[in-house]
Amino acid sequence: MRISARTRYGVRVLTDIAMHRMEEPIPISLLAQRTGISKNFLEKVMLILKRSNLVIPSRGVRGGYSLAREPADIYLSEVFIALEESEPLLLCINCPSDCPYRDYCTGHDVLKFLAEAMLSALASFTLETVAERQAISDKLNFAEGRGGKSSLEAQEN
Repeated sequence: MRISARTRYGVRVLTDIAMHRMEEPIPISLLAQRTGISKNFLEKVMLILKRSNLVIPSRGVRGGYSLAREPADIYLSEVFIALEESEPLLLCINCPSDCPYRDYCTGHDVLKFLAEAMLSALASFTLETVAERQAISDKLNFAEGRGGKSSLEAQEN
């Protein structure tokens, strides 16, 4: 299974905002610089996150983005659903009546179980949890002389 770049980048930017939330709002140019995501792509991701009520944009000279709720109240399952546009592993999980194989599909129950398990696992992580883990990882990387890129950035390259 592959998770889209949009979702990976969304988790990365939300984690960055959670880690730097005392500096709110954070300009999109700074978010792009810190996360290594192109500004154009990041603007598209932020628009989806805004529409999903996960971030709040601020306009003006000191404009930027902040989290819509505390990091402890934003679950990765919400982020995944917003950025993957709530598309399950298979369309037939949400709309079984649309599936031409519904009467004899052998994979439906297994795929439904996997989708539910994945969302359940994602619901066990909050942005606060991810940000705390990221901060620890960054400190370890810095202490070991691998500073510069966060472990989130290193995963992408």
